[in-house]
Amino acid sequence: MHKTECSQIYLTIPLSLKTKDFVEQLKQILDRFDIACLRLNAIKKDDDKAEKLNHIINQYRDLAHANNIPVLVTDNIHIAKINHLNGVHLETELNKIRWARRQLGKDANIGALCGLSRHKGLIAAESGADYISFNTSKAKSQNHNNETPTLALFQWWSEVIEIPVVAEAGLSLKEVEQLAPFTDFFVFGDEIWYSDNPIIELAKRIDIIEKGHALTGKSICLA
Repeated sequence: MHKTECSQIYLTIPLSLKTKDFVEQLKQILDRFDIACLRLNAIKKDDDKAEKLNHIINQYRDLAHANNIPVLVTDNIHIAKINHLNGVHLETELNKIRWARRQLGKDANIGALCGLSRHKGLIAAESGADYISFNTSKAKSQNHNNETPTLALFQWWSEVIEIPVVAEAGLSLKEVEQLAPFTDFFVFGDEIWYSDNPIIELAKRIDIIEKGHALTGKSICLA
């Protein structure tokens, strides 16, 4: 994953969904939209059922790879390695970034969720993370300028740091519009899959991203 001049879409996959129905929904989305990355959630390191999920994981991996889309998994380096995924997204063990690189190789994508901490983001970047993700759910209140409190953080990161910045965690449409000019990747998950129509919900967010870019005159790279 590389820093771009435009925002791209990064989808999380909740494995609690019925696989057959979800795979069909995912196929429709991949046929219609440009997706930069997929991430598998809900696979914990100590999950004794993780091995039973391998055949499900492989379905998502094969579908994504057929569309030239990398697949990451949350926090489980072992699952990423044995299932030949493209990398890992670390949320709880940021001190394992270097170890993940040794295990998965120099070409792996390794992301780090850093809350809203610029300090943690910088440490993760120095440790070799390929992207830094900030969790906007911790800052839902708005300031007197009617802007999200995270806006300054994303603006600073996009202007100063070369490593891509990712926004995630139940973003409101207003937050998406405000962050669009300064965000390399937007993560969408439950707000898409648990809606009545995932395609419509994703299209709505893409329209909002385009609106956010248009307000600043930046280029847009979304289908």
